[in-house]
Amino acid sequence: MLWQQLDQASFADLGFSFYGPLIGILVLILVGVPVWVSLRLGVVGILWFTETLPMTLVGASLFQGIDHFALIAVPLFILTGDVLVRTDLSEKLLNVAQALTGGVRSGLLVPVIILGGIYSGVFTPTEAAAVAVTLTIVIGLAQGTLTLADFPKMLVSSAKVNGIILPIIAISLPLSQALAALQVPQAFVEAMTSVSPEPMVIILMMVAILILAGLIMETTPNIVILAPLLLPLAQEIGMNEIHFCVLMITALGVGFITPPFGLNLFVISGITGTPVLSIAARAIPYVLGMLAVVLILAFVPALSLWAF
Repeated sequence: MLWQQLDQASFADLGFSFYGPLIGILVLILVGVPVWVSLRLGVVGILWFTETLPMTLVGASLFQGIDHFALIAVPLFILTGDVLVRTDLSEKLLNVAQALTGGVRSGLLVPVIILGGIYSGVFTPTEAAAVAVTLTIVIGLAQGTLTLADFPKMLVSSAKVNGIILPIIAISLPLSQALAALQVPQAFVEAMTSVSPEPMVIILMMVAILILAGLIMETTPNIVILAPLLLPLAQEIGMNEIHFCVLMITALGVGFITPPFGLNLFVISGITGTPVLSIAARAIPYVLGMLAVVLILAFVPALSLWAF
């Protein structure tokens, strides 16, 4: 029923010149091609077949996609995480959390300096990342758990992680521009609102889309692909942008502990040697709990907006 209504909307006018590359992106990701390569080929295919924008747009857009001050926080926070692990500070943080919270589960996710500095307005997230990495390095050197010889390996390790994330972010701008030129967000809004004009129903459909997307793809490409489509829909029903972002990230986070692409399941499996499906079965109560949180966030905006 839903698919028939969507098909009758203006999506049908896009044709194979749009759907072909889009299907190609999904197929390439599913067969193991790196996400940024899949997205890049898909964007090139869309621009080539639809001829809505010049191909020369891609090169400039890739640079513009990562030419933002806020994105400096990404490599810095990744480096912070690497330093925390190499200096054993992460284990000490867990020990402190365990001592403070006793046997309460989930008593730890956050360092006071980072969040305290951001929410108090002392520094921006990018500056918080710089403070965090500087602080962890100084502590590591002072305690003798970090040496100058560790820096090359640490920087290479962080660079490899950045090499996965930043190309995906870079491709988000030409993808968004291609979608906008084809008026895909407008068509998507029209299709979804034609199913039901009720904001509650639309929010439930958005949550369902995000949950399903999180099952088959990791968070970063989902944000790149779905944000340009779902944000106009959220604005159409009067949803606050911050509320939408919190809901989107939380809903996509369910995918971290659900097969077949549950990243955390594979991490735990690698550490413990327990089969992934066995871990997934034990994760069911947590999945249900996360789904409950997603629904509460969806329909109680004040939980996302209390600080703004």
